[in-house]
Amino acid sequence: MDEVLPNEILHKIWTFILPVKFSETNTTGAKDAFTTSSCNRRMRVSFLDYLAFHIHGHFIKSETIVKTPVEYLIIFNLLNNTYDRHNFYRPSLKTLRLRLPFIYYRDKSTRIYPLSTISDTSLEILDISENSITAQGGVYLAKSLEFNCTIRELYLQGNKLNREGSTAVFHAIEKNNKSVLELLDISCNEIGDRGALAVESFLEEPNITLLIEAMTISSNLQHKIKRTSLTQLNLGFNVITHIGTQAIARALETNKSLVYLSLAGNYMNVTGAEAISRALKNNNTLKKLDLSSNNINCEGASAIANALKSNTVLVTLVLDENNIMTDGLKALATALPFNSTLEELFLWHNYFSKIAWSYFVDSFKIGCSLKLLSVVETGVYEEDLNILSFVTNTIIEI
Repeated sequence: MDEVLPNEILHKIWTFILPVKFSETNTTGAKDAFTTSSCNRRMRVSFLDYLAFHIHGHFIKSETIVKTPVEYLIIFNLLNNTYDRHNFYRPSLKTLRLRLPFIYYRDKSTRIYPLSTISDTSLEILDISENSITAQGGVYLAKSLEFNCTIRELYLQGNKLNREGSTAVFHAIEKNNKSVLELLDISCNEIGDRGALAVESFLEEPNITLLIEAMTISSNLQHKIKRTSLTQLNLGFNVITHIGTQAIARALETNKSLVYLSLAGNYMNVTGAEAISRALKNNNTLKKLDLSSNNINCEGASAIANALKSNTVLVTLVLDENNIMTDGLKALATALPFNSTLEELFLWHNYFSKIAWSYFVDSFKIGCSLKLLSVVETGVYEEDLNILSFVTNTIIEI
């Protein structure tokens, strides 16, 4: 038996969505039919058809936030042209943010099911974060992403995609020759190392010569010739260990599109940091890198510092909360005069000793490109900054 919408939701519909388009005579019968426990799916769709026909001029804006199940059903049916049988309406929605704070479907992953049919709309920004979407929901979403050619920003953070759902999403985008996706936030989904392996395949640049040769054998490789359009990727808090980090680092060595990457809140440790260091020596596009809360310690910080000496593109580096002490901070400080592009360095909640701070003072005296050094709650105090007042224009946050 189908679920029945609560009366309070129906009240919201009639009060706020359709206050002028329905007469009381028309709405009473529709409400009675829609709330009866015996209503079937055909009656429901028919009623939604009636609603959509009357509200298409009011409901759709350039940015829409969906907060109720009825709004959800209507918007996705509009996007899928379910109600456009007579060309009454063409959707022009640019931004959609899905926010359903209560349980309507028994399996929350089915909330995303209608997306699997959206392939050619005007939608450019899709935000379905914090909706408890499961791995199966990720598979449904992947079906549309394999063909979609309009979405530029996709926010999936805080769901439950796990490795299966995330892998489906990455593989779908990888297969899509017409994808224009530029930003993907898939943080807080516990994709793990298996998901990271899918990221590697998704980000790595193809060897064009080898692929052209291979295409004479298999036409299924044609999608790999297209380089990814992705420029921003958030993989934070996804239970990625040094194994998954190594896979992502391999892809970074050849990737030529990514300018922002967050791996914050994972478990890369020293081994993962060393892999990222090798990638930074070869990568020529990444400008902002967030490695905070990864327990890279002094050894990992030293490896990153070594990469800074030869890297010529990185602008912002975030190493907050990494248990970095004097030796690691010394390595970072002494690397600064050799780097000409780094402008922002974040070292919150690490452990500055007087000796460690003296190395930064020496680097500022020599000269470096830093415009902002953030050392909040690290043991650096205002009196430690006095010595820098005449030797640097760098802003120091404490």
